[in-house]
Amino acid sequence: MDTIEMLNRIKTRDFKAYCQLTEDYGWKLYSRIRERFDDAQKANAVFNETLSCFCSDLTDHEGDDALDALLLAYAEKVCSRMEQNEQQTELQNVQQNREEQFVSEVPDDSEDIMEEETAPPKKDKVSTRGSFGFRLCIFLLLLGILAVIWIILGLLMDMNLIPQLDLGYTWFNANIAPWF
Repeated sequence: MDTIEMLNRIKTRDFKAYCQLTEDYGWKLYSRIRERFDDAQKANAVFNETLSCFCSDLTDHEGDDALDALLLAYAEKVCSRMEQNEQQTELQNVQQNREEQFVSEVPDDSEDIMEEETAPPKKDKVSTRGSFGFRLCIFLLLLGILAVIWIILGLLMDMNLIPQLDLGYTWFNANIAPWF
């Protein structure tokens, strides 16, 4: 039976024509799929899916030109789809394992904490001691402490409890105090 007749019979759901297609093109197709997948079960699944897709889309194909190439193109699509599904499944498994690990790290006697902590654990942050905000707070705190000491010394000098020292009070009184 020639290729056009075989394809026409496959369109009419003739099982013998389908068997002829697998006999004529199956080994080459399967060997190409097997090169891509080491697992025989996956290769069989891809092979069956490829033939199924090809036969369901057969109404678009006319003639026997490059039937090998067409079957290989279908196999490539199915292989890519299967690999993509495997990657998505693998990512889902990794996320699920992380969630299970997070749940297993929580002690059993902390059910209340478990209800509050529904979010996954956050990544470790950079040390807060090295951050700019922390350094700025320390600087402002030290500046405030120095200002308080400066004011206390000025008051003690006004009460003549300590000797008079000019720690910038003259300049402050002349330039800054009038603004208040």
